[in-house]
Amino acid sequence: MKPLTLTGKILAETDTARLVNWGLRDYGDVLAMQERLREQRRADSIPDTWLAGEHLTVITQGVRGREADLVLNANAGIPIHRIDRGGMTTLHNPGQLVIYPIVKTHEGLLAQARLARVLLENAADLIEQVSGVRAQIERGRPGLFVGKRKLAAIGISIRGRVSMHGIAINLCNDLAPWQWIIPCGEPSTRPVTLSEVVGKKIEPAMFIERLPEWLSGSWGYGRTIMEPRAI
Repeated sequence: MKPLTLTGKILAETDTARLVNWGLRDYGDVLAMQERLREQRRADSIPDTWLAGEHLTVITQGVRGREADLVLNANAGIPIHRIDRGGMTTLHNPGQLVIYPIVKTHEGLLAQARLARVLLENAADLIEQVSGVRAQIERGRPGLFVGKRKLAAIGISIRGRVSMHGIAINLCNDLAPWQWIIPCGEPSTRPVTLSEVVGKKIEPAMFIERLPEWLSGSWGYGRTIMEPRAI
C-alpha cells in the first residue's frame, strides 16, 4: 500500500498495526524492548508496533537534558536514563500513560518534528474522547497543556526511518516527584493530572481499551492486532 498520510502529514507505511500493552514495568526493560522492535521494524520483519503502559518511577533526559534540570534529594534513589529522544528532562511514574510508536516513516529525519506534532494532535483527540477535556498545544512548548499546567510530555527519535520513544500523559499519577526535576527546562511549569482536571479518577486502562479504535480512526490503520502482554 502507499504510505499513509493525514492532512499532508507523515504517518506509517503499513495497513496493520500491532498494539502491545506492557502493563507496569521498569523503564530499562521497555527501553530495550523498543530498541529491539525498532531493528525489527527497520528490517520489515514486523508491522508498525505501538507500545502502551506505565513505568515505575524514573527520570529520563533527552538530547537537550541538562544536569541543572535535576534537583534530586540525595536519598531519592530514582534511576536516571539519558536517551536519544528529543527534548529535555521529564519523569514517569505509575498512573501515567506512556505511548511509544515504533513506526516507519517516509521522510527520514525531517519526519521527527512532524510525527511529534501529529502525535500531540491525535493524543489531544484521544484525551477529549475519553474525558471531554481538550488539551492545548502551545507554540514553542513541547507537550499538551490545560491552562498553564502541563498534562503531557513528548519526545521522539527517528533512526533508519523508524521512530522510538513517544508521549506520556498524566492521568492519576502522584505529582510529588516532579519536585525532583525542572520539567522540559521550564522552572515555572507545573504538571497536572487528568484526574485532577475532571474531578474523578482516570486510569490508564480506560485509555488503553480505546487505543485500537484510536489507531484506526486517528492514524488510518485498517487493522490492529492487540497483544495484552509485553514481548
